[in-house]
Amino acid sequence: MQKIKDLTDAQLEELAKKFSPAIYFHSLESFFPCSIEHLLKDGTLRRYKDDGKTIDPSFERKNLKQEDLAEYSHPNFFVDINSSQFPGMYDKATKTVKAPMYYVIRRFENAIEIVYPLLYANQGGQTVIADRVLSSFHCILHSYGEHQGDLECVTVRLAPKNNDEFYISEVMYEAHGNTEKYSSGEFYCEGTHPVAYASLNGHGTYNGLAYNHYKDLGGMAGFVIVTDLLDNKGPKWRPWQSSEFKQLRLTDDMGPTTEHWVKFKGRLGAQQKNTLLSATYLDGTKLNEPDWYFVDKVDFLALLINKLPKNIRDGNGPSGLGNRDYMQPVPAGATLPICPENSTVKTFLFGIKGNDEGWISVINNDATGWRDIYKSKWSSRYVGNAVTSFKLNGHPYIFALRLSDEAFISRINDDGKGWTDIYKGKWSSNYVAIRSFELKDHPYLFALKGNNEAYISRINDDGKGWTDIYKGKWDSNYVGSAITTFMLNGHPHIFALKNNDVAYISRINDDGKGWTDIYKGKWSSRYVAIKSFELNGHPYLFALRGSDEAFITRINDDGKGWVDVYKGKWSSNYVGTAIAPFKHDGQPHIFALKRNSEGWISRINEDGRGWVDLCKGAKWSSDYVAVVSYELDVNLAP
Repeated sequence: MQKIKDLTDAQLEELAKKFSPAIYFHSLESFFPCSIEHLLKDGTLRRYKDDGKTIDPSFERKNLKQEDLAEYSHPNFFVDINSSQFPGMYDKATKTVKAPMYYVIRRFENAIEIVYPLLYANQGGQTVIADRVLSSFHCILHSYGEHQGDLECVTVRLAPKNNDEFYISEVMYEAHGNTEKYSSGEFYCEGTHPVAYASLNGHGTYNGLAYNHYKDLGGMAGFVIVTDLLDNKGPKWRPWQSSEFKQLRLTDDMGPTTEHWVKFKGRLGAQQKNTLLSATYLDGTKLNEPDWYFVDKVDFLALLINKLPKNIRDGNGPSGLGNRDYMQPVPAGATLPICPENSTVKTFLFGIKGNDEGWISVINNDATGWRDIYKSKWSSRYVGNAVTSFKLNGHPYIFALRLSDEAFISRINDDGKGWTDIYKGKWSSNYVAIRSFELKDHPYLFALKGNNEAYISRINDDGKGWTDIYKGKWDSNYVGSAITTFMLNGHPHIFALKNNDVAYISRINDDGKGWTDIYKGKWSSRYVAIKSFELNGHPYLFALRGSDEAFITRINDDGKGWVDVYKGKWSSNYVGTAIAPFKHDGQPHIFALKRNSEGWISRINEDGRGWVDLCKGAKWSSDYVAVVSYELDVNLAP
């Protein structure tokens, strides 16, 4: 493979384009990236006196060029940006960003870092949640948070692999001087392009796969929560499609450059003191009187001033590139830590709370925890044992039955952030359990009623509804949370436990119209949940008893019975409908929720004889009706 130090500028530019980030702006964003020429147009270069506060009236430069920034690069200088330039380079007609994509190449012995500075002419007002009891609301506070100019960045770390190719080892997202780092596979991407969410007004860049719709920047519950707001419904900048790429170099020995503004150590924007002048809702309309009263009242303001970060009250433009560490030469022989290339297919958890909320969480790369990425309204009174996930045309869906005899099918959104209800239909009452299974690569439902009947339903080809294809006798007294499906030799089976300590294995018929009981055996009592998982291509059962014991059982090769391979201690008080097996790095894992609002993740040992707890009692809110798992590819490329 060609050595990193031998790569040409042309090759490096191709890498910069190939791995450049896609920037997702908020749907209400008004200030977009720009070029340095756009920022300087009709602006004025000014100078502070040595006290750093008083403007020197004897110095003023207009008709600015980049060379002026290189000549007057001292930190006492600043650019007073003309307000006509604040919107940036955004074409409303075509809904495209016209700014160039700047990039900085940092060569290490074993990796390449590409820094993508994002330049703006203005930052808007601070977004907050006015956290009033029972009626909180989002709003924008003016002039808090406002300042001329803004400079954020996304850094992509590339590691080499075979055949002169590179992969993304890590991505660093910068927001207001703070950086968050994520390893391969832990962020959205569009093909080879990592996705960065830019926050409303403040432009901080974030990993959309790590946050819900906002980042909490501080404050106090009951008064104010300072936020960076995120969504994926606004303009999307894909610079590799149409933008000019411009490499930035600080010194001549790093290569020739026409981007002289890189030497500027002053501020790209005038200094201002911010106070509360007004407030609007996110769409720009004025607050109504009760909401403004809450925002404006004295005790709220006193708290707000104490809680807002200093840089939000002090509206200073950003420091120029000459002060940035990423512009400095890389020391000879320096190396970087490298993360292995990970799959973009991630495991997600979908949970329904009793207070009418639905949540989506994504499992971390190392399976030692999760990140909540979505929360929204989900109507109440669902049957925990009748919530299941299934895959249709390679995409995850949720089937959920309500106590009111209604059933819903919801399609998980392509980016995993939310769902779309695609079908609502009548479903009779008194069901003990509903489980999904696949037959000939198509999803079906097995549904057991309390009146000794069982149904098999085929999900329609478009996911919008189902067709009942079989109704048969199934005797009563089964444990709803101890019914599970599994695949054996490419065919679906049902394991079901009765309250009288008898368990059955039934094979679904080849046409899906019915089943054949192939085994009946003794199984001890008091089980909280039984879930199936696959290990080395073979089905197993994880069974949790109320006596603080858990068992791992291997299904026999012919499906006619089982063999207990492990019995171990497992603490009590788990929610039977909130235990969800999933596969991670080819190995089975168990997510389990306790009633004291703790979530656990355990990895099944390679021989199936026991487990290792990877996440012990992490906080998970209470009152969950059901939790199910599914997989989704976070590569959002069309």
